[in-house]
Amino acid sequence: MCFDTSIASTTTTVQSTIVTTTTASTTTTTVPATKKVLGDIDGNGILDAVDASKILGSYAKYSTGSKAPTEDDLAVCDVNKDGYIDAVDASKVLAFYAHTSTGGKLTFEEFIKIK
Repeated sequence: MCFDTSIASTTTTVQSTIVTTTTASTTTTTVPATKKVLGDIDGNGILDAVDASKILGSYAKYSTGSKAPTEDDLAVCDVNKDGYIDAVDASKVLAFYAHTSTGGKLTFEEFIKIK
């Protein structure tokens, strides 16, 4: 008895391509503009010695004449509304800080009308 034991073999190669598409998304966040408050140059809602110091810094920067203050600078720093940013403005902020630090209840606008 004789058997043929040959087995046929077939190799199949499958080639596949995977395509990935990535889409970038952009998120835009709009921060609302803060209201300019007279004397509050750092915008933290508190009139204090830091604001007075920054007003003096602005005075030093603008007193050289190399750069003029913007309307926004004047709106915040020109406390006495004389058209200049100077030591008088810083002094008024510092005096108001002393007023509130010792229990004073006047608003800044009320305080500078009295002084």
